[in-house]
Amino acid sequence: EIANNITVIDINNDSLSLLIKRMKEKYDIIFKNVFCENALFHSNKKYDLIIGNPPYGDLLSKEYKNNKKDKYNNIALTFLNYFQNSLTDKGILYFIVPHSFSRAGLGSKKWRKEVKEKKSVYEIIDVGNPFFDITLEQIIIGLNNEENNEILTGSIRKNREMRSVSFEDF
Repeated sequence: EIANNITVIDINNDSLSLLIKRMKEKYDIIFKNVFCENALFHSNKKYDLIIGNPPYGDLLSKEYKNNKKDKYNNIALTFLNYFQNSLTDKGILYFIVPHSFSRAGLGSKKWRKEVKEKKSVYEIIDVGNPFFDITLEQIIIGLNNEENNEILTGSIRKNREMRSVSFEDF
């Protein structure tokens, strides 16, 4: 059964309760592995697929950042880095993040250099402003642990078909 192979982690109990309720009502799925905790402190298990939405802004304490080796001084990049390292060899990570997250500050330059060298970006989808209460434009970024020759790009808001770009253009 699929529910045995899905791990659900969120720090917010209300979000978990809503997800559990809707998945039961709509799909008759009852998750077996549900954790109300900070995902960065969850087990060192490896995953084939991770889908998430990291927190934005300066929400982590200095002690916590030091504990998780926040080498980018950017919470979204810290989450991306941590969870990319939680993937299996063939695993894929998808996070929805602010469009500007990878362009602001020195930590972002360091992160961009690292992913460009590793060629670990798999896909970038421009989704504009998908949430009514969020003013930042968003992208969905896909990362893996394989070396990719190209990055798939697309835009939901412009109804643009997926295309490939080289890492030289990244």
